[in-house]
Amino acid sequence: IKLYPLTNSSTINGKNEALYVSVEMNQGQYQLKGGQKVSAQGSIGVGVDVIDFLNVGNRKCGVSSIELMVDNRVKFHSLINEFSFSESRYINSHIDYAEKQKTGRVIQKSFVDANNKLHIYQVKNSESFSISLAQTRELKYIVKDVRGNVSTLNFKVNGEAQLPHYHPKAVRLMDCKQAFVFDTLGFAVKIPEGALYTDLPFSYSSESNAAVKNKRIFTFGSASNPLHEGMTVILDFPSTLNAYRSKAFVASVAANGKIGYLGGQVTNGKIQTTTRSFDSFAIGVDTIVPTISFINVPAGSDYGVSKSIRVEVRDEMSGITDYRCTIDGTWALFEYDAKNNVLIGDFKRMPFLTKGKHVLEVSVTDAKGNQASKTKNFSY
Repeated sequence: IKLYPLTNSSTINGKNEALYVSVEMNQGQYQLKGGQKVSAQGSIGVGVDVIDFLNVGNRKCGVSSIELMVDNRVKFHSLINEFSFSESRYINSHIDYAEKQKTGRVIQKSFVDANNKLHIYQVKNSESFSISLAQTRELKYIVKDVRGNVSTLNFKVNGEAQLPHYHPKAVRLMDCKQAFVFDTLGFAVKIPEGALYTDLPFSYSSESNAAVKNKRIFTFGSASNPLHEGMTVILDFPSTLNAYRSKAFVASVAANGKIGYLGGQVTNGKIQTTTRSFDSFAIGVDTIVPTISFINVPAGSDYGVSKSIRVEVRDEMSGITDYRCTIDGTWALFEYDAKNNVLIGDFKRMPFLTKGKHVLEVSVTDAKGNQASKTKNFSY
């Protein structure tokens, strides 16, 4: 399980930090591992990491029902009998998104964010429980699989005193119930209403960095917080990059300096794009053409006994958006397997192809108009 302080004045074991607690089986029921004690103060959320197994094999399955009881009253209940595809992205709010990014654990929260519109909740609240110094709260998880097999976990949380040296800081919040706009020198963001699942701390910084074209990186929000709808990111476009207007894009900048492509066009001295991720942003330029290479080429380039001809096409920045293949000047049908970066030409789909020598020409274009072409002489 994992416990979360839901306000900046809430504490768990004396800290305003989430706490992950392992559990163990004891006489048919789960309990906190090693009899660990947990204390808290204020508004608290709880989440649970659950996996179900089938009798045969090690296939990991999801559970059907998660119920959290606090002092013998149902505080939270999720039940999955059906699921709407249109609600899929709300799963980012149902789970601990930051934990999944960091460790891969899928912790299902037993409290519901304000803008989480999943229809799986039978009982929902914005917190799992609240607690003060004189209280002891008794919690019980009841988890069922689709066949009704049940696992339970019982544990207690004791109220703790507010530590005398603890002074919660005032935090500026972005209100999830309304649109949010931030505009400063060289950088702006627009977040539509409903894009945030819950109120989030406002966070912004900027720095100079020689690794990016205009040497400015703007960091807004935390990548550990998901967005349901895209936010608009706008950067001033410097005149020093006018020669690269058609090649410029809004870039994400990872902690290790790796540049990611987010798209964007330059208009009226600004470049903007839409993204569903908080990140560090900068202006990037893509002038590098895609690469083309013929793979699995038979001896002598004789494809007489082959079923297809395969071409690897890659673009490391803006991505491939268009391709064209011709054989002896005639358009030829090739399928683009984007997952594996391969163009596949099935000879059965080329009725015009005759026995003898031929010339294949492949042209590939990326999102910023960089084009590469390559020819291949082959026999069939």
